[in-house]
Amino acid sequence: MLWLIKQDVMDEMQRCISSGQVPSAKECTDYVLKCQVEASADSPRSFTQAGDVAEIRVEGVLTPKPSLFALIFGEPNTTYDDVQAAIAKAESDKTVKRVVFHVASPGGTVDGLFETLAAIQGMRKPRSVVASQADSAAYAIAAAVGKIRATGAHAEFGSIGVVASYFVTPEVVDVTSTNAPNKCPDVSTEEGKAVVRAYLDEIHDLFVDAIASGRGVSASRVNQEFGRGAVMLAGAAKRLGMVDSINNPSRVRAENEVNPEVETEGSEIKVAASAAVEKKERKMDADKLKAEYPDVYKAVFESGVAQERDRVTGHLNLGLQCEGIEPSGALKTAVGAINDGCGLTMKIQSEYIAAGMNRKDRASAQADSDSAGGTLAGVGGEEPETVDIGDQVAARFEATKGVKA
Repeated sequence: MLWLIKQDVMDEMQRCISSGQVPSAKECTDYVLKCQVEASADSPRSFTQAGDVAEIRVEGVLTPKPSLFALIFGEPNTTYDDVQAAIAKAESDKTVKRVVFHVASPGGTVDGLFETLAAIQGMRKPRSVVASQADSAAYAIAAAVGKIRATGAHAEFGSIGVVASYFVTPEVVDVTSTNAPNKCPDVSTEEGKAVVRAYLDEIHDLFVDAIASGRGVSASRVNQEFGRGAVMLAGAAKRLGMVDSINNPSRVRAENEVNPEVETEGSEIKVAASAAVEKKERKMDADKLKAEYPDVYKAVFESGVAQERDRVTGHLNLGLQCEGIEPSGALKTAVGAINDGCGLTMKIQSEYIAAGMNRKDRASAQADSDSAGGTLAGVGGEEPETVDIGDQVAARFEATKGVKA
């Protein structure tokens, strides 16, 4: 599988694969079914709406179809189908006047990306991007959308490149037909790597062309000036023209005090404050929001309920699934995370995985013990009587010396 993803995420995925820390087939199937149920709802998984603004979330590792393995590292997993369905919903809904893409992703697979870019390019409604992380495939999506606003100086962008990973083992030997030597190149040789690299270069050219088109620059500039595969923070990305603006709340407030008609940096919403509003700060609480903007209040409330339900359900599902009959600590982890307000972070999920693996190890050891006990019980009929070591010494002394102990 070809990836357009940040390298450290790829390294972590490979490490877990090589150590066997991967979800079971049942866990993967259950996750896919859960995603399918969510996708069948009225609103796509990545779509929310507040007033006349639609929000499309591009979060975590991007894959063609739901992937529990990607979820472990991506927090969470977004599929290209999710994004395309959200785009279709935003375009067809007459109440939606503007679309904002929220991007927080290290990238994902090549498969599905270009279809998603085509769907974005076909959008007719005004759109923009707010991004805390837009690496590799996720950056291509952000570039296709249009104006990119970084959430702050900590936001990161880049990792523009294609990578393919191969696990080389001497136990497997591939032999191709005479006239198809490049069908399965030997990547342990320079010749084999050259074959693979030529293919990756073709994908890379398509990838860079898409980014260049979205940013309105040449492909050569993307190749030479957009990091050459490196990841950079928002400040450097802005200087290179990879993003358009960076959120800076203190600067925006200072500029608005001097000029109430200043445009908030990176936003498409202009502040045209009157003198009265400038002198008097207007405060908003939940009751006022509900009374003045009922649609916004309802959307925010429902979104919060859905996110909290998903967070709690996720912890309980993983905790109960990993706990089993014997205590493994998984349920304690789940309850603690729920009380602390933690999401399904990589650290928490690693604790679930460890608990599940410990439970499986204990079950396996118990099964071996039961099997061995059953075998011994059948060999000699009745269970042998336990003999005291002192009695054995006394008997041996009597037999050799003829003297009773």
